[in-house]
Amino acid sequence: MLTISAETVAAVEAEAARAYRKHGERSILNPAMPDAVRLPVLVEEVGEVAKAMLENADPADLRAELIQVAAIALTWLEALRTSDGTGRLRYDPANSPPYQVPGPRREGSANPQPPSCP
Repeated sequence: MLTISAETVAAVEAEAARAYRKHGERSILNPAMPDAVRLPVLVEEVGEVAKAMLENADPADLRAELIQVAAIALTWLEALRTSDGTGRLRYDPANSPPYQVPGPRREGSANPQPPSCP
């Protein structure tokens, strides 16, 4: 049976903490972040996993992207666990902080293109 190592859990926790230091209240650790904002962040990170697989065979890059996906997914799960569930599925700009989905990370790329499949 596959188990999750303490090293992997620590890496995911460290990534979540890093994201909080970088983004503050707009981070994945903010339990008030609406699900409708979390989803595109998670999907963007899954896209980074695909890109790492298609463009780069370096296992360290793939590992780093998977850790980011895990950090987002687990902090979202934790937010659901600690939430009463009301109003989580809808994003109402009139009653919510001004969250923004992170854009492309690469500088100089106004319109990033997805990697082409072989």
